[in-house]
Amino acid sequence: MHMRITVSRDALAGALDRVTRAVANQLALPLLGGVQLTVDAASLRVIATDLTLWMDASVPVETLDGAGSAVVPAGPLTELVRRIPTDTLTMETSGQQMAIQYGRGRATIHQYEEDALPAPPEDEAIEMVASDSTRMARWHLPGVGGVSGRFVVPSRAMAEIARALAEADDDAEVSVARSDVALMVRTPHLRCVARLLDDQYPPVQGVTSRSTSVTVRLPLEDLRGAAERLVVVTGRGNSQADLVARVEPGLLILSTTASEVGHAAEELEAETEFADGAEIVTASYNPKFWAEAVQALVGEIAEVRLSAVASHPARLATMERPMYTHWLMPLVPLV
Repeated sequence: MHMRITVSRDALAGALDRVTRAVANQLALPLLGGVQLTVDAASLRVIATDLTLWMDASVPVETLDGAGSAVVPAGPLTELVRRIPTDTLTMETSGQQMAIQYGRGRATIHQYEEDALPAPPEDEAIEMVASDSTRMARWHLPGVGGVSGRFVVPSRAMAEIARALAEADDDAEVSVARSDVALMVRTPHLRCVARLLDDQYPPVQGVTSRSTSVTVRLPLEDLRGAAERLVVVTGRGNSQADLVARVEPGLLILSTTASEVGHAAEELEAETEFADGAEIVTASYNPKFWAEAVQALVGEIAEVRLSAVASHPARLATMERPMYTHWLMPLVPLV
């Protein structure tokens, strides 16, 4: 996304000095070492976070051409802007680089692949996340208050809580409460108390904010049927098989090969929307995990986002229930 803006050096330097106090010192996620620059209307927003603190400052824009967002390393940008001798400077993005023009000087800083930092948590919402390091599911439920903070629940306990909720009537009231050591979920006929784990859950924002190369939309029934048929060929427990997802304009092609069984492929008509000039995107996934992710979706139209970058996960959701999202890491080819 292209944007070109001119701002006051003093105003930008002041904003950077304020917000970079929130930049993470221990970079578990490299992205957190960056500062987000977002142009909207006639202002530039400067944002930084370490996932416990978010800081956001606004800078007036003197001239503007285009709008958008980019994340650049906070240290080099802040130190450069402090030392610029002119009253104004111009910043322009092109591809994965940001050019900074000041008087007769010019500098170029590489951008992060992601164009935004993780957003702060919303008020009055519950977010549940589960992961096994290869796949991750997140359920975001807005408009729910009364429980605050972040806590880790044992997976077995969470499975029993889910079973209790599934057995409750659809219109039954469910209450959730927590202490420092336990979580309690109560339905009209059952109470579940789970001891909380002391461990910190790994940060997930670095996964959810990674860019994708193509968005595919198609009937969920078609996607689910194809996934189930392909898994029949590979066998659910076959760790040697892989599922290849190939996206071409108007088509999602799923194929799988199991050396001891055979090969299967299906072409699914789909709405495709490519980013960054891509025309074909191909990635490989665990067929069992892919089928289970699709099986968990609820709705009519599936939305699948794939990336051509080997370290970026696929994102699966439905148009009707975007609050539930499943991420699946691609298989790394052996070379």
